[in-house]
Amino acid sequence: MSKAGLLPLTRPVVDDFNSAVLRSLDDLFRYALSISHDPILAEDLVSETVLKALENKEKLKDASKQKQWMLRMITNSFIDRSRKSKRKIIIPLETNRSGNKSFSLYEAISHSTFTDDSTPEVKLIQKLSSEKIQSVIKQLPDVFRVAFVLCDIEELSYHEIALTLELRIGTVRSRIARARSMLQKLLWKDALEAGIKIKKKKKESICDC
Repeated sequence: MSKAGLLPLTRPVVDDFNSAVLRSLDDLFRYALSISHDPILAEDLVSETVLKALENKEKLKDASKQKQWMLRMITNSFIDRSRKSKRKIIIPLETNRSGNKSFSLYEAISHSTFTDDSTPEVKLIQKLSSEKIQSVIKQLPDVFRVAFVLCDIEELSYHEIALTLELRIGTVRSRIARARSMLQKLLWKDALEAGIKIKKKKKESICDC
């Protein structure tokens, strides 16, 4: 008790936990919306996660890992719902044009009629609306989209993502790399549909001398 005999000198841990949960609501909703692209589903995921967190707060041993803990809950709930709905999106990793080689957005644009003084793939993305980019991200398979969003949107480190998803760092790196490759292909597809043309290769001159 304080000298006044009325108030405790420190707040109870449970109050700190509850306050931290409330402060994280906006971040949790942004993440849920980024992976689900459905405001109603995002709200459901956050509500479900908050209830689970409050009911199981004694299981969290390290308060500094609270955000990762709750992001993991949202991720697991989202993937479980996706599995139950049997929603599957199949995106080929390779295209007929590139054969067995990995796709490079930079290389594709450099051989197109798209020209700019800056980095071409960056300029292409800048010309796309945020709605279009979100639409493309939505097409990524769930496991790759989650890893991509945590890395490139939430800006978590590979180590933090590995802890959040309970995966090895190598698996996290692989998923992010594949997500970016898929995303580049989808962006390139939109670019072609927007009217970007592939340059015709010049025929090599043969010298008879």
